[in-house]
Amino acid sequence: MNFLFWLLLIVELDVVNGGAGLEDCKQTRCSTEGPAIRFPFRLVGWQPEHCGYPGFDLSCTNNNQTVLHMPSSSKLFVRMINYTSQEFVFEEGAVCLAREIFHYGSSPFQFVGNASLFSCPPSIVRDQYATNNPGYCLARLSPCHSNPGNQIYAALAPDGKFCSIDEMPLVSCTKVRDYSVALADRDSSYVLTLRWSKPSCQHCQETRKACKLKNEFTNQTDPQTECFDVPKAKDNATYPIHNNGQNHQLMPWVVEYGGKRLL
Repeated sequence: MNFLFWLLLIVELDVVNGGAGLEDCKQTRCSTEGPAIRFPFRLVGWQPEHCGYPGFDLSCTNNNQTVLHMPSSSKLFVRMINYTSQEFVFEEGAVCLAREIFHYGSSPFQFVGNASLFSCPPSIVRDQYATNNPGYCLARLSPCHSNPGNQIYAALAPDGKFCSIDEMPLVSCTKVRDYSVALADRDSSYVLTLRWSKPSCQHCQETRKACKLKNEFTNQTDPQTECFDVPKAKDNATYPIHNNGQNHQLMPWVVEYGGKRLL
């Protein structure tokens, strides 16, 4: 009898710790059309910290848009997340971008593509051009508020695919450097793409498994990850859609792999 009691206790503890919070970390979205949110991302206010990797916090706006908050206070509206290539596309309209995405090692995310960085004196004309041609042409880098000194701008399509650098108001500007990171999908037409290399969960995707923090590293400065088998979907299982801050159980709990849904 005692042996059975201790056996059941060990099994219960293993479920609680080994699968810690998996129920809390179900894949979710801000809207039915929004990107799937799962590790390394988490939805702040709905999922506990162990559901995501540090710096990968997302939130939903009142308009059901998915927002990533950068350390520099910049906001990126996320349109699509590719968990296989570990890249995500953010929406046009980014008049001001986080400066750290153009500096290796200073952010978990790096801009993917070609860009030319310029140091420019303050200019209303230049800021108006960036506002009227958001995303594909010219963007100011953080800090985004008024700055009496020179400001850094990124010409995001210097090859002329969407707009020509010769047409941008860069008079009195000095080129700082060129920046280039190759796209995983060379045929991709998306300009505004960021990539993360850590944590690397690609091996989990390739073996059709899910990824999570190791339990012993959930509160460490250098957290480690591990793969685990995707839970089998129960009948009528759902995951939440957070429309306007409300939790609506609308969609089956599935894991997407390479653009396809598993289970």
